[in-house]
Amino acid sequence: MAMEKRIAKSRIEEALTWRYAVKKFDSGKDLSHEQMNSILAALQLTPTSMGLQLMKFIVIKDEKLKEACVPLAYNQRQVADCSHLLVLCRVDEVREEHITSYVEQTAIIRGLKVPSRQLDGFESMLRSTLKMSREQQVKWMDNQVYLALGNLLTACAVEGIDACPMEGFMPDKVNELLGLTEKGLQSVILCPIGFRSKEDKYASFPKVRRDSTELIEYL
Repeated sequence: MAMEKRIAKSRIEEALTWRYAVKKFDSGKDLSHEQMNSILAALQLTPTSMGLQLMKFIVIKDEKLKEACVPLAYNQRQVADCSHLLVLCRVDEVREEHITSYVEQTAIIRGLKVPSRQLDGFESMLRSTLKMSREQQVKWMDNQVYLALGNLLTACAVEGIDACPMEGFMPDKVNELLGLTEKGLQSVILCPIGFRSKEDKYASFPKVRRDSTELIEYL
């Protein structure tokens, strides 16, 4: 049977069809420790350029802190009513220590001597990022955070956890509230996660996506 004719959906298709950007969370339902561990593992295992992972994920559970984020997210209540608010951040710039620590970690995990001449070529490739302009670094690292977001949303869908990725917030204000600048971090995306409210009318809306024939081309 041709791919486009098949009836049964795979688990991943069912999960991605089920998910949507939640507009109203059930503030009385929290993720379990096991569910959070699964989601955080997915973030940790996110593939990034050269594996550098120049990012950090801030997990906010404190109710007062989540509430303080509401005006910084243009009064979108999802950031307060969710179970956990995730702030996906990148480092402010690529530094020498990011390269050396990663090369050392790679050598140790792979059972090589530290320092290892076997990794000289790899380290040289990593060091090319230090030569990027600040603008190039920011764009490159932002892209890596979006890879993490994609992994996060898929993992949430598979686990039956709701999410709402948000670019609509004030990064500078969030940085200030959470003390991120002092830590050498910059917020890129907010993503509240939890469970949809029965009152969220958007949960019943049919998913709208372009037909695969428009999006996919075979050569």
